[in-house]
This record gives sequence, C-alpha cells and structure tokens, in this order.
Amino acid sequence: MLVIAEGKKDIRRLLPQARLKEDAYIQSRYILRRETEDGTLLCNTLTGELALLSTEERKAFDGLPSVAAPILVEAADHRFVVPHDCGETKTVEQLRDLMKKRQDGKKIIRNYNILPTTFCNARCFYCFESGIRQAHMSDQTADKLVDYIAAHHGNESVKLNWFGGEPMLGRQLIDKICRSLNGMGIGFYSVMTSNGFLFDAELVRHASETWKLKHIQITLDGTREIYNRTKAYTAPGEDPYSRVLRNIGLLADEGIDVNIRLNMDTHNADDLDKLINELTERYGGKRHIFVYIRQLNEGYGTEPIQHQKEDLERLNRQLIRLEEKLEMKGWPRYSEKQLPSLKANSCMADDPKSIQCGPDGVLGKCEHSIFENTVGTLETGVTDMEQVRRWQERQIWQGCDVCPLFPSCGYLIKNCPVTQGKCSDYDREKKISQYLDLMLEKYEAWKRGECHDGESGLPDEGSRP
Repeated sequence: MLVIAEGKKDIRRLLPQARLKEDAYIQSRYILRRETEDGTLLCNTLTGELALLSTEERKAFDGLPSVAAPILVEAADHRFVVPHDCGETKTVEQLRDLMKKRQDGKKIIRNYNILPTTFCNARCFYCFESGIRQAHMSDQTADKLVDYIAAHHGNESVKLNWFGGEPMLGRQLIDKICRSLNGMGIGFYSVMTSNGFLFDAELVRHASETWKLKHIQITLDGTREIYNRTKAYTAPGEDPYSRVLRNIGLLADEGIDVNIRLNMDTHNADDLDKLINELTERYGGKRHIFVYIRQLNEGYGTEPIQHQKEDLERLNRQLIRLEEKLEMKGWPRYSEKQLPSLKANSCMADDPKSIQCGPDGVLGKCEHSIFENTVGTLETGVTDMEQVRRWQERQIWQGCDVCPLFPSCGYLIKNCPVTQGKCSDYDREKKISQYLDLMLEKYEAWKRGECHDGESGLPDEGSRP
C-alpha cells in the first residue's frame, strides 16, 4: 500500500487501533474507490487518507483471504479494514463529540458572518429574507464588533463573511471595520455574498487591498431580460445585466474568485441554456471564475415558491442537463478542494468558532434565523446557551448508516430550517463523483511531485438562495 496523502493526524490520534482477530474483519464502510492505470486508489472518508493499491494488493483486499496477508494488516493500521463489530457509525459520532468538546474549551471565534445592512437594492421575488426587519449598522455598533473580534480572535486570523441584505449598501461600515482591524494588527480576510451591482473598478481594487476580499458569490437569474426583471433593482440606472457582467470581469482580473450561482426555477430553467452560452463566450477559460447551478428553495419569497411533483421532476432533469452542459463547455467544476474527512460541525450554526452578527449588534448562529433565534449581543456576548445547544443537536437520517460520506456530512443538524435530511440520491452521487475526480487529481499531482498535505479549502458557497 502506497500512501499518497496522509490522513488528518488529529483524527488518527483519536482513533482506537483496528487490530484484526482471526477472520472477524471487513472493509470499512467509509471508503471511496477509483481505478487508475497504476492500481486502485482508496480514500478513507473518516481520516482523509489517500492510498494506492497494486493489482495484487487489491486482490487480497477484495478477497480478504486471511489476517496474515500483509496488505490487510497494513490496511487495518490505516482504517481501510476494521473489525466487523467495531460499530463505525457509533465511532464517528463519539469522535464528533470529542472534537466538539475540544473546540468548546478554546473559546475562540474565527468565523464572522456580518450583516452591515439588511436593506437591498434588488427585489428578487424568491428572497428568503422577505419580511425581515430592515436596518443599517451604526458606527457605534461597528466599533463594538471590532472590540468583540479583538477580544475573541485568540491571536488567530479571522474570516469576515459580508452578508445582507446587499452588503455593498453598507460598504462604509465594511471599510470602517476592516481599517480598524488592520490598524490593530489583527489578521483577517473577507468573503462576500452580493448581487455585484454596486462595484466599479476603483471599489474592486479597494476591496482587494483594504477588505482583503478573496472570494465573492454573485447570483445570475438568466439572460438580460429575465435577469433585469427578476432582480428588479430599485434604481437601476444603466443596464443592470451589463453592469454586473462587467463587474464580474473586474473582480476576476483583480484575482478575486467569483462563484457565479445560477438560480434555477420554473420561470427561467429554459433561459439558462442561453446564459451558459453567453458566459462561455465572455469568460470561457478565464481564471478565478466558476459557475454552478442551484434550484431555488421552496417556501421562501414574497409569494412562497411551491412545486408540484411534475415541476420538481422536470427541474431535476433540467439541472442534470445544465450541469452536463457546463462541463461540456469546459467550465471548472465548482467542487471540493480537499478530500473528505471527519467534520465536527455541519455548518456555522453548530460551530463554536462561528457567529452571526446583525446590523443592530444581535448575535445568532444561523443566517436563516439570526433575528428569530438570537444567542446574545455584542455587549453581553453569547448568553443563551440553550439556543446554542439547540443548534448542536444532531439527527442521523435514513440512509446515513450506509453512506460512505457520513463522517463528512453537512446535513446532520436536527433543527436546521433548510436541510433536515434533504440529502437526495442525486446530491450524494454528485458529491461522490466530485471526490473521485479529486482523488485522481491529487494522485496525478503526487506523481508530478506537486502533492502537498496542506488543504486549500472550498470557497464558501453560502446558503443564500
């Protein structure tokens, strides 16, 4: 067995040794397999380890002939083979609990989802913030936020996720916060979810230099007519569609990663074909631009989206076809950048190192219910521990016990208002396909001598519709 990428050392240290006894052993449930011309790649989705088996080793691994076979002993040491009675699901849950206890003890917050405003210059009919109270962050609240970050960063760099509303309507507050952190010598970088309309060349340069903006998600709803009608900007001025496309290019040219999210529903599913063609013609092959597609969530908006079964079936077929078209057009797949391994947290809501901050200084854990389920304020800190524990409750859903991605699953929060077990067979197979491609990519890089154990991480997609 040839180890291509070592597993996470902190996870491996916590695992009990899987010593084999007689014939009572099986292959781990948490394995992804990819065949290559050199042998068989195995990825352990619990530890994140990537290994290569020769043809002879694979035969022994698949046949499980005897404990004495050297490959099986080695495979057991690396958790590719486990005792049949080890209870892998229970082991994963115990490890999650242990990792969470270690996180809770550090009292450090590194990830801030900040709403400088809840106002927006667009009027998307599907917005999940429809009816939310509107407010701008004051200078005083911005100062309190800086003090809060200074008191909780633990000498570690922090991530600032600018959200809204449209965060660019609060760019003066963004500027104030970033300048203050720069002046205090606190390391940070920024990401943003925006409609992209309010940028220009000067602001793009400023965002890169002062806000340290590394990544931005921008939503497109269709070609010009459908986009402009769907966004319904309050004071559009010049053609909004052309302006946003221009700004996407400016951001990418500055070295900022732009994830273009194509929101799909019955109103625009057919038009997205044309949009993909236009984006390919304008940006095909351009660095720092990625395109992916998501269906709109039901139950949100001024007139909450509801689908009949036949609508969902048609949309699912269209989604698959459009994703295939993106791949055919040569767009880099919006996919994982690191191999799967055990996650202590599903998202920001159950992560003790993450917090949501509203424009009025309230603190929450979930971006979908920051005002409904607050956990404290910038002045008091986190005080509602019962609400914090509510977000940490997990649920093992139907199918979890046989899923190879269970250790790295992000659908396990029992009280999540969005996911709650909505892990379809299609979603799971798509994720597995992405990991299989990544396994081969990392192996090819290793053969070229370019493999590193450090992880780059996946840019935040955000759950905003």
